[in-house]
Amino acid sequence: MTRLLSLTIFCSSVFACGIAGADEPSPELKAIITKFREDLQSKTPQTRASAYTTIAELGNKVKSERRAMCEGMLDTAPIVRTAAADCLKKIDEKSYKLALAIYINKDNKAVLEAARLKKESAPLVPLILKLAADNSPAASNVKALNVQARETLQICVDSLCVIDPEDAGVNQAVIRMLANPVPEMRFVAVGNVHSLKNKKLAVTGLLTIAANPKDLEASRTKAIGLLPGIVDENTSGAVKKSLESLRFDDLPKVREAVEAAMKKIK
Repeated sequence: MTRLLSLTIFCSSVFACGIAGADEPSPELKAIITKFREDLQSKTPQTRASAYTTIAELGNKVKSERRAMCEGMLDTAPIVRTAAADCLKKIDEKSYKLALAIYINKDNKAVLEAARLKKESAPLVPLILKLAADNSPAASNVKALNVQARETLQICVDSLCVIDPEDAGVNQAVIRMLANPVPEMRFVAVGNVHSLKNKKLAVTGLLTIAANPKDLEASRTKAIGLLPGIVDENTSGAVKKSLESLRFDDLPKVREAVEAAMKKIK
């Protein structure tokens, strides 16, 4: 209770003193944000919830912490989820409405709207990743076609790569998806590799798809075409060797893609 009171008084001082600059937060605000982040690591749900409740009073001065609020909406404790959502509502109602539509309603249109806003929707990434993960098992079932789950997974992955292709979680999701059991889902992953910050980590997955005669022709040719722009001195030798084995593939377009790729790889 004493800690919460101290932080509340500290928040009030920020209002009284103002912010140091339009882009540079004051020392007081920096200290509050640091304390907020520390309290979110607490094992006590009440402490985490109180952190959201207190910092919410700062309104748009703490917009930089919106991702933490979206992460809080995924907390295991209901009291924390509620506090995080209420906090986001006070700080950015537009993001709050999209967050609820994605998290509660599982609304694909809300995900697409987030993608339209691009980087502005970066705080929503944890919620979209969660929606993608929830739909992945059904979308990845090769024995039972679940159109809705596959559509949602595709929309989530495509949108995430537009919103924040540098995010580590987004990169991991796409790279893992290159090994999805369903060919159509692998096609979605291949189509998003080019936007990733860590696209070099996709080399193995792309080579596997390129060499798989049971994969979609479009996936294979796209995977091959991406490789010249991803390889480096550590991987070029292995990639060239793998492509060499595909020079006489049964599919003409695959052979053409291999020839073009090998010309580009030094």
